[in-house]
Amino acid sequence: MSKVVLDVSMSLDGFTAGPNVREEEPMGDGGERLHAWKFGEGTDGEVALGQEVDETVGAVVVGRRTFDLGLGPWGGTPGLLDEIRIHLVPLLLGEGTPMFDGERAELIPEGKPVLGAVTHLRFRVASQGERQ
Repeated sequence: MSKVVLDVSMSLDGFTAGPNVREEEPMGDGGERLHAWKFGEGTDGEVALGQEVDETVGAVVVGRRTFDLGLGPWGGTPGLLDEIRIHLVPLLLGEGTPMFDGERAELIPEGKPVLGAVTHLRFRVASQGERQ
């Protein structure tokens, strides 16, 4: 059975896009820096990890805003999740689009973090029976 996976780069202060998201800057002011690791500005292993992630995608589900502003370059983020993969970028945006704006879930670590220019984390979202 297929999984729904959120795979996203996030700043240390919890933002997935910078402030002032608009058509000319679909990642907001400074938000493009969140993805530099994936396109050759990280370690060779990180670039390979980014390619591996892209190769495992069967379909992408996006919201209207992502579709309107950034579907072409960035894909999107699904709604109901089985797994969350966070690429934690050592960057403080200060403001922008928050990753978990009021959302709640119990996350179970999957494997060890992968360290490089960016810290790569994987979590499984706890099922109803696993939640306390």
